[in-house]
Amino acid sequence: MNEAVVNKVLGMISLCRRAGRLTLGMDAAAEKAWKGEARLLLLAEDLSPRSAERLKGRLPQELPVVTLPCTMQTISRYTGKNSGILAVCDENFAGGIRAMMSDEEELDR
Repeated sequence: MNEAVVNKVLGMISLCRRAGRLTLGMDAAAEKAWKGEARLLLLAEDLSPRSAERLKGRLPQELPVVTLPCTMQTISRYTGKNSGILAVCDENFAGGIRAMMSDEEELDR
């Protein structure tokens, strides 16, 4: 994924946070997922594999999980909190993020 797309995705995450539709942290994200409120789960690239596996074991199967090509430190600049696990709790934001990322994948082919 190129840098321009990553910046757009991070900007969308920032908007989502300001709108109050972003949940940060493992326990909070897992809770939103099980309540059916989470629409997309985003993981930082430097999240430990153990944490990622532990989280994925606690999620419903149908919830999409995407690893972002950026670190927790980069994400924290856009969210204001240091976390490697983000739950997007709005269908429009989740759809926009997925669309940006899938458009980039199609361009790479």
